[in-house]
Amino acid sequence: MATPVILGTTRTNLGPLTTATWTYSCTEVIQQCGNCDEGWAAQTCISGVVTDNKQCWPPTAATVPPTSGALIGWGVYSPGIVCPGGYTSAAAATHGGTSDFDFQYPLTAGETAIGCCPKGGFSPILDVNSRQTCVQFKPTTSFLVGSCGNNGPAYTPFTVGGTLNSTTYNSFSVSAPFFQAVYQASDLPASSTHTQSSSSSSRSSSSSSSSSPTTKPSDNSHALSAGATAGIAIGSILAAILIATAGFCAWRARKKRHVAELPHTTYQPSEYKYSGVPAGNPGGVGVGAAPQHWGYDGSAPPGPVAVNQNYYPAELANATPPAELGPSYRSTE
Repeated sequence: MATPVILGTTRTNLGPLTTATWTYSCTEVIQQCGNCDEGWAAQTCISGVVTDNKQCWPPTAATVPPTSGALIGWGVYSPGIVCPGGYTSAAAATHGGTSDFDFQYPLTAGETAIGCCPKGGFSPILDVNSRQTCVQFKPTTSFLVGSCGNNGPAYTPFTVGGTLNSTTYNSFSVSAPFFQAVYQASDLPASSTHTQSSSSSSRSSSSSSSSSPTTKPSDNSHALSAGATAGIAIGSILAAILIATAGFCAWRARKKRHVAELPHTTYQPSEYKYSGVPAGNPGGVGVGAAPQHWGYDGSAPPGPVAVNQNYYPAELANATPPAELGPSYRSTE
């Protein structure tokens, strides 16, 4: 497998890393020295010397030589498009483009790099020798700490704040391997390429939309879901019912107000008024006197009716001469 030299740095290709089926499980830590407050994970002892444990790295090609020391870098996984199990993406860079970490192994034209660190609070750093690694500055869980001897490491359970070899440690940092994966756009599956293209198109559309405020949105943006359509229909029906109810109440109130405003007529019986005595009979009484008149003119008679004092009783005239009555017949007993 090729090991290209890039800008004076030999970059070993460790092999492909395209699935996350392999999972990191090396939690033992070898203490850097007898009283050091830092240690290295994913290590082993070879003849009393600490070195990277190949079993704590994703599978590599059989022709890849072992590392010569602990956490000094080993190479890159290419094509590498994912982080392995137990690890997560902690850094990224593109050749000639953006970068949020100064990778130990430079990129070739068209390459993108992913930096992977263990989950659980590890951060990518470059040591004083510009070697990339991942560091957890204050572990919160218990782990095994040991030292490298001729018979291999001997591990002791340890928690920050506890005692190790008669020494109490209130702080302790753990370093773990930093996996650098690189890939070309042609290394991505078709679905991933399409997804990235769609994302790029979306970002471009967003940029164009923000820079051109007069751009009209797509007609699809005005489409309503079935739920929204049903909500509008129900709202319209309720609004119509409310309007009809309000109109009916207003009509009833107006009708009642109209009836209340009609004029009320009070009918009172007028007094029958005496209208006086007709001419030709100033006395107003006696034979041949005309009847006195009363009327409904709403006023009382002018006063008591005068009586003709010159009136005397007289026998009425008879056109038939008087005759004697015949003999009277009496019944005999």
